[in-house]
Amino acid sequence: MRLSLALLLALASPALAEGPVVTGGLSLSLTTEDDPGARQSAGAYVEAEFSGLYAGLSYDIYKDNLLNEADLYVGYRNTFGTLDVDAAYTRYIYPRDGGDCCGSLDLTLGLPLAGFDTALEVSHDPDLKLTTQEATLSRDFTLADRVTLTPSFTVNHAPGDYSTEWELQADYAIGTASTLSGYVADGSDYAPYLGVDLTWDVTLLGG
Repeated sequence: MRLSLALLLALASPALAEGPVVTGGLSLSLTTEDDPGARQSAGAYVEAEFSGLYAGLSYDIYKDNLLNEADLYVGYRNTFGTLDVDAAYTRYIYPRDGGDCCGSLDLTLGLPLAGFDTALEVSHDPDLKLTTQEATLSRDFTLADRVTLTPSFTVNHAPGDYSTEWELQADYAIGTASTLSGYVADGSDYAPYLGVDLTWDVTLLGG
């Protein structure tokens, strides 16, 4: 994914005047999904953003260390009216299972519609020349000052294959930086399972 130097300077110049924003976070997850090696995981990330342009690194550690994953990504996000646009390239690395695996070009569009949040994501693997689509419909319900309930339904499409999944998630805000989430998920191509996540996000610079 290439941008001309003139375009990069045009996008980045307001951010250089304002200074970058750097965020980071940690997460712990427990699930009851079928794969025992994926049931316990911990993650960390750091991301820098310059007026919509961003780059980051995330790393996830699993009970089965063959699943350990490092993601390097760059992208651009912005809102045009009520339309959220996010275009990114991600490189996936599995340090315990072959190293540098593959990459993905992703375009995500988000739009509120009749009280719901709708999102369409199109992903393309340049190596495999494979394109997939994912459409999600969700809605947030505020149950209390710190509690939010979010049901969602997703349709996935790959060449020759369709699948669906739904999820019901409850979030409890712990202070301003941490969130405790519990959820139940089910899909047409996997068995239902429960999960609990504890996430911590903080601004490291700027903001």
